[in-house]
Amino acid sequence: MESTRREFITAAGAGVVAATLTGRIVPAEAAVAEKGHIVRVTSKEMVNKRRDRPVVEVAQKMVDRAVQEYLGKSKPADAWGSVFSEKDRVAIKINCLGKPKMSTTPEVVNVIIAGLKSAGVKEENITVFDLFGSHMRMSRYRLKKNKKGVSYINNKMGGYEKDWRKHPSGKVKFTKILLDADKVISVPVIKNHDLSGVTCALKNMAFGTIVNPSHHHRGNCDPGIANIYNLDPIRKKVSLIICDGAFIQYDGGPQYSPAARLPFNSLFVTRDPVALDKLMWEYLDELRKKKRKRPLARGRGKPKHIATAAGLGLGTDDRAKINLIEKTL
Repeated sequence: MESTRREFITAAGAGVVAATLTGRIVPAEAAVAEKGHIVRVTSKEMVNKRRDRPVVEVAQKMVDRAVQEYLGKSKPADAWGSVFSEKDRVAIKINCLGKPKMSTTPEVVNVIIAGLKSAGVKEENITVFDLFGSHMRMSRYRLKKNKKGVSYINNKMGGYEKDWRKHPSGKVKFTKILLDADKVISVPVIKNHDLSGVTCALKNMAFGTIVNPSHHHRGNCDPGIANIYNLDPIRKKVSLIICDGAFIQYDGGPQYSPAARLPFNSLFVTRDPVALDKLMWEYLDELRKKKRKRPLARGRGKPKHIATAAGLGLGTDDRAKINLIEKTL
């Protein structure tokens, strides 16, 4: 069964939900150009509760549907092929800081790899990466540089650029994994963060691709996150954001907090990291309200970086302009 809208936000928050939840398939041109455009696909069967991980077959259907809807194509291969080609070197940025059970799941990543292959991308041109190798291993990834298949490596294995890049609030060195890629797929998870409040699309790329993320945590990670994301290697290369919402953690992040982690059974696709993070802020606050936790804006972790990123033109944080299309499998 399919529905055009799934009510997650309570009536108190419903007034800020965009009025454009039509459920229509958006033409590719509109999807690419429109800030704030997000597709969410949900399935109550996504997470196998006994194994505490996504069901591969369900994740496959969810990713395919979300990418089709977002890119306005009737077939998954056509959707992937409208963004990626056989000549592309593609890096998939995962997030394993919440190891072992609040990380980007291998099940979703494997589906993304299959999608890239359907577009003609060669396995040897696909790299799955994150900041720390130990976190990847604890999250069920086996590190390996592979000349004839998909590589799974961390930033240090890929090496960092030689010279520092300056930005308005500091300096960074990017991993060569990012620099060597033609295109990047960001695959964040949905978590609370003790300083930035929200950690999802923006922070996944900004702090997960540099040698010195600890130098940018002052001021609730603001304006560090926004300024780093605004640098060309991230801003120009992130071609798709596929948020793994199998689980959500509303408190105690960015580390794994079992008491605050819940199945969310969702998959999001967008190109707007600001709109996605703004939406995740709402979901996290709604759960926090139910669990009698104070709103993020009133706690230690304030998501100030989202508005800063919007001010740099990286997306929209105007909730009235966020076009959320929801599908249920």
